[in-house]
Amino acid sequence: MARSYPDVYVAQCSMGASPVQAIKALTEAEQHKGPSLVIVYAPCMEHGIKASEGGMGSTSMSMKLAVDTGYWVNYRYNPDLIAQGKNPMAIDSAKPKRSPLDFLMTQTRFERLIREFPDRADLHRQLAVMLARKFRALERERDSWVPETPEDEDAAAAGFAPPTPEDQMITTPGSAVPESHSGLIVAFGSVSGNAQAAADQAAKKLGLASPAIGLDKLDRSAFEAAEDVVLVVSTNGDGDYPGNADAFAEWLGTRKASSLSHMKVRLLGLGSSDYEHYNQAAKNIKALLEAKGATVAISLANEAADGGIDAGVSAFLAQL
Repeated sequence: MARSYPDVYVAQCSMGASPVQAIKALTEAEQHKGPSLVIVYAPCMEHGIKASEGGMGSTSMSMKLAVDTGYWVNYRYNPDLIAQGKNPMAIDSAKPKRSPLDFLMTQTRFERLIREFPDRADLHRQLAVMLARKFRALERERDSWVPETPEDEDAAAAGFAPPTPEDQMITTPGSAVPESHSGLIVAFGSVSGNAQAAADQAAKKLGLASPAIGLDKLDRSAFEAAEDVVLVVSTNGDGDYPGNADAFAEWLGTRKASSLSHMKVRLLGLGSSDYEHYNQAAKNIKALLEAKGATVAISLANEAADGGIDAGVSAFLAQL
């Protein structure tokens, strides 16, 4: 969640896996002129590292194993690099080489859980799937970054973000010709990059030449004129909007937004039913759109369901 703020330095470290990466992260965090958050994996006695594994004398090995199995990922998000035209996200861990079970079974707390609750012994398989998805989400966040243009920087200094050429027009599938009253818009509200990746897939399937548009950069006049809209929205934290959807939702709930009775919206929410406010952001946006007269068909992708978010996204794309 901290990475959704543009001025926060965020890093995860495991010194036993890479002392150099940990030192680099702490150095960058100290140099960053703004909030910095460094999260470090550090074993303790309560973790119960087995005596056969070396006990507390083998904490460095345990930290390395956490990274090798994907239980922990070392990365650095340095917003200072954006001004240099460099990607702020660096994943310092390799893809997991081993099963998370290799790590879990070195600690008595996890071994006891499997022993006392044999009916839940397959949880480690679910964990492996979840960890693999989280790693892919970090990769998507890194790979989807694009450098800012001088125009973006000038506009940011003036206190607003200018519409890009894609924002200024409504494009139709296979065409870049602006339309005044009809057309298609594909947009996203994203936290970790999952919603953006799904929206980009939708834009590509629908024949748009350009990727999907972030809700923070969406031209509102173009949006109000659109008849066909595809939105992909994730939920941030405890039912909150993702950072780049806050202003859009606030505007949508005011009198400034026009009637949208001509608009049909296909909305995909990304979330996990493990949380109390499952897909609340998407549900709230659906309510706001309907209050303006739009017709909204909503689909929900559930991280906690079989197949996870990927299955929900695939089902949504198949209906487009």
